[in-house]
Amino acid sequence: MAELTGGGAAPSIDYVRIALAFAVCVLLAIVWIGFVKRTSFGLKLTRDQGAARLKLVQSVRLNARTTVYLLECDGASVLLACDPDGTKVISGGHAGSGQVGGSQ
Repeated sequence: MAELTGGGAAPSIDYVRIALAFAVCVLLAIVWIGFVKRTSFGLKLTRDQGAARLKLVQSVRLNARTTVYLLECDGASVLLACDPDGTKVISGGHAGSGQVGGSQ
């Protein structure tokens, strides 16, 4: 076995080369992250900064299975009830049709 390792001496580790290789890898990672953030490969990764049309004003849990939500959509208030059977419009929107903001 001594013949394979070069006379039995332990191989010396060049810590400077290891540190430089690590620094190069970190630098490449930083450059890559900057490139991806700048170009985002054609994807839009940030939210649109325009005014939100839909806003949750309040939610109230009535029991373990039913929650009531008060929403505001384009200035109009809509009251929804959600339970295991589905979602129902209580007031606002088109309460008679059971749809919020649907076509008439």
